[in-house]
Amino acid sequence: MPTLWLLAPLGLMLAFGLFKEAYLKFLLIASPALALLLARGLLLPLALLRSTPRVTGAAPTRSAWLALAWLTLGLIGVSAGAALALNVYYTDSAFARDDYRGMVRTINALATPQDAILLDAPGQRDVFSYYYRGNLPVLALPAQRPPLAAETTATLARDLAGKRRVYALFWATDESDPQRIVETWLDQNAYKVQDAWQGNVRFVIYSLPQATAPMQPLAVTFAPLADLAGLALSVPALPSGEVLEITLRWQVKAATAQRYKVFLQLLDGADQVWAQRDAEPAGESRPTSTWQPGEVIEDRHGLLIPPGTPPGRYRLIAGLYDAATGVRLRTSDADFVDLGLIEVTRPDAPWPRAAFTMQTVVDRQLGDVILLGYNHYPRGFSHAPETPLRRGDILHLDLFWQAVATPMQGQQMTVSLDGPASSQVVSEAGPLASAGYPSSQWQPGEIVRGQLDLTLPADLPAGVYRVVMHVPGTIPIAGADIGMVNIE
Repeated sequence: MPTLWLLAPLGLMLAFGLFKEAYLKFLLIASPALALLLARGLLLPLALLRSTPRVTGAAPTRSAWLALAWLTLGLIGVSAGAALALNVYYTDSAFARDDYRGMVRTINALATPQDAILLDAPGQRDVFSYYYRGNLPVLALPAQRPPLAAETTATLARDLAGKRRVYALFWATDESDPQRIVETWLDQNAYKVQDAWQGNVRFVIYSLPQATAPMQPLAVTFAPLADLAGLALSVPALPSGEVLEITLRWQVKAATAQRYKVFLQLLDGADQVWAQRDAEPAGESRPTSTWQPGEVIEDRHGLLIPPGTPPGRYRLIAGLYDAATGVRLRTSDADFVDLGLIEVTRPDAPWPRAAFTMQTVVDRQLGDVILLGYNHYPRGFSHAPETPLRRGDILHLDLFWQAVATPMQGQQMTVSLDGPASSQVVSEAGPLASAGYPSSQWQPGEIVRGQLDLTLPADLPAGVYRVVMHVPGTIPIAGADIGMVNIE
C-alpha cells in the first residue's frame, strides 16, 4: 500500500498531462508514504530478528549487532540528508519562495489611505493576508474563470476611481487571466512605476492619473525609428516619494525587429541620476518590434522620485536604447532629449526608514547626523550591484543620512579608498547630500540620500580595498568604515 500510495500521485500527474513545475507541490500528498517506506527500510532487520527464536539471557548475536548498526547508520543518513536539504532550503536564494513579506513591507512603507492592492489569483489571498494586516482595499480580479472582460474592466474602473496608486501582485496569470484583461486595462489607464519579479510573483506598482495634463508638441527624431511628437507631464513640481506621470507620444517612421527600451532620468547639475525608469513602451505592452510606420503610440510612464531625494531643480531627459546591446538611438545632436526642469520639494512628513533600500546598515552617529546605511556599486549598475569593479571604473556610493538636530552650516564629508597599511589611494570631498540642499536646511528626523563618486586609478593594482568616510566638521573628527571593495 505505501508503494502504491507513493507512485499513484506521480502516475496520475503523468497520465493526465499535469506534470508542470508549478504542480510539483501537489506531490506533498505522497510524503507520508515515503516516510512509511523509509521507516520500513530502517526497521526491517529488527523485524526479521524478532521472528528468529532467541535464547533467554544469551548475548546479542552478530545479526542483532548488524541490525542495530543498520538502524543507527540509517537514522544518521536520513537526518543528515534532511539537515542538508533544509539548510539549502532556508539559505540558498535559488530556492527562496515568493517574497510576500518583502512586498508587504514595501506596501506598508509607501502606501497611503488613497491606495489599493490588487491580487489576480484567488490562491494568493491566504498567503498575502498572512503578512498584510493593513486597511487598504484588496481587490481579487478577475473574479471568475474564465474571466469576463466587460465585467472585470467595469469593476476595475469602479473600485479604482479616486485612488492614487495600485500595488498589483500578478501570479499564475496564464491560468487566472490568460487574456491579460486586468493588466491591459491598467497599462491603458494608469502609469506603470515598477515591474519586478519577486520569485514567481510580478510586483507591479501603478500610479493612477491625478490630473489631466495637456500634450505639448515636440519634434525630435530618433533616427531611424520614430519622432517624439508630444510630451505631457502631470506636474512641474512634486515632493520626493511621489510619482511624476509622463506621457510620450511617438510617431513611428520605420518598422524594426529590434526591441528598444525607453529610459527616463532625473539629473542634477553634476549629471548624477536621482531617479530613473527603463521600460518598453506603453507599460511594456507595445514593444517597438510591433510598431508600424505611420502609427502613433501613446506611451505612459510613472517616474518615482525616490524618498530622500534632496529638494531642488532637476533636469528630466528621455531616450531609446537597444535592450540587447544598450546602444542608444541618436537625435540630430545627442543620444537623448531634454524634457525640461522638474522641481523636487520636501514632503510634508518625513518618510519612514522602511521606505529606503540599503545594502548595508551602519547606524552610526557622526556629529549632528546619523549615517543609517549605504549602497555601493559601479556607476550605472544600481540594477546589478554585484557587478565586479575594475581599475578605471567609477565607484558609486549612495549614503543615507538622518538629521538628529538641525546640523551645522555646510557640513561636508570626505570619502577615501584605502589600500594596505591604510595608505590612501584616492579621495573625494563633497556635501552630505547635495550642494543645493546643505545639511543646515534639514529637519530633525528627516532622512536624506546623498551620492558620491570615486574614480579608480587606471593603474590601481587588483586587490581588496577599504572605503572610509570622515565628517571633518565634527569635533573630534568622526568617521565610519563603509565597507570593503574588491578591485579586479
